[in-house]
Amino acid sequence: MDVYYSFHIYFQISVRTRIKYRYYRVMNIDILNIQLQEYEYEYKSDTNRILNTRT
Repeated sequence: MDVYYSFHIYFQISVRTRIKYRYYRVMNIDILNIQLQEYEYEYKSDTNRILNTRT
């Protein structure tokens, strides 16, 4: 009985965190993707500039 009860609590907690995580993903994932793409572009352009000045 105790094991079942603890498992039930664990399941509830995990479901709550999963729902929260999904919600945060829906809210933030686009912004994150945009920021990552911008950062990647800046990084690539910087490395290209450095490489061009070296050669």
